[in-house]
Amino acid sequence: MKQFKFLLLMLLGVGLLATSCDDDFSEEDLLNAQNDLVNARQDSIKAQNVAALNEAGELVGFQLKVVDTDGNGVEGLTVTMAASLGSGGLDEQTVTTNAAGLALFNRVAIGGNVISVSGGSIIPATLNADFGSIQQGVHYQIVNGVIIPTPVTESAIITVLGASAATATVQGTVTIETDVTNTTTEFPTGVALVADFDDALTQASSLAGLTYFLATNDNVLDLGSADVDATTGAYSMTVPAGVQFDLIVPNVSATQRIAVSRVNNVDLDRPEYLDVATNFGPSWNIFNYSSDFYNIPAVVGVRTVFNAPDPAGEGFTMGSFARVGRSIPTFTFQDGNNFTLPNEINTDIVLQVTNLGSGYTTTPTVAVADGGTGTGATAMAYLEWMYTSATVTTVGTGLVADNDYTVTINYLDEDSNPIFADNFTATANGSGEIGQAEITAGINAGTGPGFEANNWDEIADEVTGFEISFAGGGDGTAVGMGRLERIFMVDTGDDYTSPTFTFSGGGATTQAAISVLQFGTQWTFALDNSGNTVPYALLPDDIEFTYLEVGTGTRDNFTSGSATNIETGSSSDLTSTLLTVDGSGNIVYKDQTASYKTSFFSDEMPSVLVTKGGSIQAVASMDDGDVNEDGSINDIDNIDEEGEGYTAIPLITIEPSAVGAPGSGATATATGGNLLATGEFNWNGGWEITNGGTGYLPNLNQAVDERNYSFPSVSNITLRSGDTRVIDIDFGTGVKGVDHN
Repeated sequence: MKQFKFLLLMLLGVGLLATSCDDDFSEEDLLNAQNDLVNARQDSIKAQNVAALNEAGELVGFQLKVVDTDGNGVEGLTVTMAASLGSGGLDEQTVTTNAAGLALFNRVAIGGNVISVSGGSIIPATLNADFGSIQQGVHYQIVNGVIIPTPVTESAIITVLGASAATATVQGTVTIETDVTNTTTEFPTGVALVADFDDALTQASSLAGLTYFLATNDNVLDLGSADVDATTGAYSMTVPAGVQFDLIVPNVSATQRIAVSRVNNVDLDRPEYLDVATNFGPSWNIFNYSSDFYNIPAVVGVRTVFNAPDPAGEGFTMGSFARVGRSIPTFTFQDGNNFTLPNEINTDIVLQVTNLGSGYTTTPTVAVADGGTGTGATAMAYLEWMYTSATVTTVGTGLVADNDYTVTINYLDEDSNPIFADNFTATANGSGEIGQAEITAGINAGTGPGFEANNWDEIADEVTGFEISFAGGGDGTAVGMGRLERIFMVDTGDDYTSPTFTFSGGGATTQAAISVLQFGTQWTFALDNSGNTVPYALLPDDIEFTYLEVGTGTRDNFTSGSATNIETGSSSDLTSTLLTVDGSGNIVYKDQTASYKTSFFSDEMPSVLVTKGGSIQAVASMDDGDVNEDGSINDIDNIDEEGEGYTAIPLITIEPSAVGAPGSGATATATGGNLLATGEFNWNGGWEITNGGTGYLPNLNQAVDERNYSFPSVSNITLRSGDTRVIDIDFGTGVKGVDHN
C-alpha cells in the first residue's frame, strides 16, 4: 500500500511602512504622512479581507463530474477536497456524487488543492488541482472601497476505472552514479515512480493545472506507482490495461563521492575525496550547465613529495634614500592662444600653470631657484599680446580724405629693433590727416589685414615695447597688454633636486605663476640588515623598487632591482651581480668601496619590496601514464622545480595522491648535482625509480565518463492486458553543486 503526501504552501506578503522626520516637517507634510498611513492601513485591511474571503471559500466554486468508461455518471462516490490555508489551518470538505456523477463544492480556497475520489467498485483516484491566484476583476471587485466577491465556478470531468479492470506491468532497473571513485553502479534510495493518467482519464477541465493519479489508499492492486528497491534498483508497477499514461520520473538529490584536485578553479594542496551534493533527473540535463559542474575530473592517484630545504633568510631591506641632484630637463611649454588653466606637461618634469599673468607691457624675467644646491639654470618666457591703445607722436598728412590706410604695429626686441607684430586700418579725416582721433578709432574698430579687435598675438621673442607707423609720415607708440604664452629652458643647470620658477618685472599687474608638480631624480640608498630575523644563506629572489613614474602620476615596479654605480655610471642587477652574503648572514655589496643610485627617476622616495627566496621546495608532477596496469609506478612525469636552498641532495617520497587512496611500496632516489661553494646543493633534476610498488590508481575517479540521465520514451504509454513493458532508467552522473574543475 502506498500513500501520497501533498504539501501546499501559501506565502503571505507583509508590507512595512517607514516614515521619517526632520526639523522642517510642515503641517502639510504631517497631513500627507497621515494620509499615506491611512491608505496603507486600508490596503492592508483590504488584503486581509480578500484573504479571509478566500479562506471562507467565497471566491471560487468547483464542480466535478465523475463518469465511468462508458461516459455515464457514477453515483455515491466520496469526493474530498483539502487545501492548506494561509492562516495555517486545513480546509477539508467531503461531498457525495449525485445520480449524474456530480460533486459540487460551493466554496473553495484558491491555490493548490488535493481532491480524492473513492468508494463503490472503482479504483480510487487522486487529483492535484491548482486554482491559480486571487485576481481582482475576476474573483472580486472593489466598489466605493467595498470588496464585493464575484465567485467563479471551475469545473472538470474525469473518468474512473472499475476495481476489476484488466492490468499490465511496467518494470525495470533504476541506476545512478553516487560514487564515481569505484567501478560499480549504484541504485537510488527512496525513489518512487508514478503514472500520470491525466491525458486519458481527464475528459475536460477549466483549470490550467490538473493532474490525475490512481490513488493507492486501500488499493490492493497498487496501481500506477512503484518503489525502487535500494539494493537491486528493480521496480515493478501495475497499471490498468488500455489506459494511456505518462511515467513520471522524479528528480533525485543525493551526495556523490568524487575525487577532486580543484574546487571553484582553485588548486587544492593535494587531491581529496569529497561527498558532493548532486542533482539527477529530467530537470537536470547536464548539457544545460557548464561542464565545470558535470565533468568528472581526471585525478592522478599518485604523487611525489620532496623534503623541504633549509629556511631562507628574512628581514633585509634598503633605506636611507636621498635625492641625487640633476640638470633640469629641457622643455618648451607652449599652448598658443588656447590656454585653459591649469595646464601640465609630461616629460621628465611636470609643470602646472596656475596663472598666466596680466597687464604685462614688456617681457618679464624668469628666475630658476632650487630647494637644494642646484645652480646655473635659466629660463625664458614669451608672451602673447592684445593691443589696447596707441598714442600718435607724428600726425600723418597729405592723405586723401576719407581713404583707409594701414597702420603697422611693431614690437621692439631686446636690442630695440622694430619687428612687425600686427596692423590695423585707420581712415583719414576730411583734411587728409590721420591723427590721434583716427588712430584711436581704428585700433578700437580692429579692422584691417591680419588684425582683429580683442585678439591675442603670439610673439616668440623678448618684447621691450611697441610702436606704430602709418602713411603721411605718421608714427607713435602702442600699448600692449601681455600674458604668458610660452616658457622654455635656456640653460638646464646642474645638481637640482626641487626647482622653482618665479616671474618678475614686465610691468605686470599680476605675475604669471607656474608650479612644479613633479621633478624626478635618482636616489641613493643603503643596505639595511638591522631587521634580519633569519640569517641569509642565499640572496633574496628579487629586490623590487616601487616609484612614482614622472609625468604619468602612476606608480611602477622596477622589478629587476637595477642600480647604477655613481662613480662609473655602469648599471647592474642587485641580486645577480652587485650583492653577496657575508659570513654573518648579512647582505652586503661585493665591492665595499662602491656606492650606488637607482637607475630610474622618481619624484618621491621609492619603497622597497624584498621577495623572500633562496628556499624553494623541489616539486615533481605525475600523470596517469606513470602508473602501470598492475598498479606499479614506472616513471616520474616531470621535475617541475629543482628547488633552492638545499644543503644536500633532495629526498623523494612516492605516495597515494589522496588520503585513503590505494597504493604502497614505491620509492625513488634523486641523482646528480653538486655542492656549491656557498654551501647550497645544486640538484640538476636527476632521479631513478628504485621500487615500483603496488596498488596505485592512474585515476582516482574510475567512472571516468560523465553520463546524462537516459531512459526510453515514458510518454503516451498504453499497454494491453497482461503485457509487460521494460523501462530501465539511468540517472547518470548528475550535476554537482560545486565547480570541481
